[in-house]
This record gives sequence, C-alpha cells and structure tokens, in this order.
Amino acid sequence: MQPISFTVRYGLAEYMSVVTDIAGTRGVRSRLGRALLWLVAPPIFLYKKSKVGDCRFTLTSEQLERKSKDGRKTVPWADVLRIHRLSRGYLVELAEGAMPLPYRCFGADQRSAFESFIETRPRPVAAAAP
Repeated sequence: MQPISFTVRYGLAEYMSVVTDIAGTRGVRSRLGRALLWLVAPPIFLYKKSKVGDCRFTLTSEQLERKSKDGRKTVPWADVLRIHRLSRGYLVELAEGAMPLPYRCFGADQRSAFESFIETRPRPVAAAAP
C-alpha cells in the first residue's frame, strides 16, 4: 500500500455517529440507551478535542501513525485488534482505545487501496492459554 496521509479535524456530529454505530453493535438499541449516549458523549468529545486537537495520520503497510497536540502514536498493524467499517468512517480498535478515520479524508483511490489492505493486513496473534 502506498502511504496515505491526511489531517482530521473531528466534529461532534461525526463523533456521535461513531459512538452510536459502535453502541448499536454492542447491544445499545433502546431509546433510553441512545439518550444516555447523547448526554455523556458530547462532554467526552469536547475533552478529547481540547486534549488532542487536529490529528495528522499516516497509514503505511507497516503501521498507522497519528500526530496530534498530545504527541505521536505509532501502532503496527499487527497490534490492531479490528478495523470496523461504520456509517461515516473506519474505527481502528486497539487494546486500549480506538482511532476513527473518516471516509471523507480518503480519496477514491486511497479508500480502495485501504479496503484492499484491510482484507490482507497482519492480524494480531492470539495469546496462548495458561
């Protein structure tokens, strides 16, 4: 895969889309559950946005790198647990946390290349049972 680079300035609507998509996959389907998400998630978003700010991503065949106000984080693809395809973007799930990658940030060729990469990327190795 050729390197893919882009900068993201997240918005609340986009963040809420990720939260509600993931909540739906995790069984939160009631109106009360969704209402609670709309009460809790916006303050979390504002906190994260003030801490992290805009993010500069670089995706290569070996790793995902994010540079932001709080520093640089490099994650080898082998350490990624799962890549979710959501309504407005990908969500890269890590052992601790996740990184949303909005579809709007990918050109058509980049998205096609990333889709192909997702299907062939290195998978994490399952831990051996004790």
